[in-house]
Amino acid sequence: GSASMWRDWPREVCESAGRPGIVYSRRGYGESDSVPEVRAAGRLLPDYMHREALQVLPALLARLGVRRPVLLGHSDGGSIALIHAASHPVEACIVMAPHV
Repeated sequence: GSASMWRDWPREVCESAGRPGIVYSRRGYGESDSVPEVRAAGRLLPDYMHREALQVLPALLARLGVRRPVLLGHSDGGSIALIHAASHPVEACIVMAPHV
């Protein structure tokens, strides 16, 4: 999935909480640069969620000046939020499981 699948929901959450928000899709998903066969053998290593949580997300937050984010993630994004929150200061971490 990608942030585009959420449609207006992130804006509605931010408005309800009275907080600004940032929504992004990981590389290879949504409107980001494509990665051929993003999940095929050799494209993304098994630790891709850890790299996203411990390298990419902290760099993005630092660049934006966000020190204690409220992370909200679904599916892989939820895993990335939890991994990030385990080693970085956050205001809150909200994880939604995919529907089964």
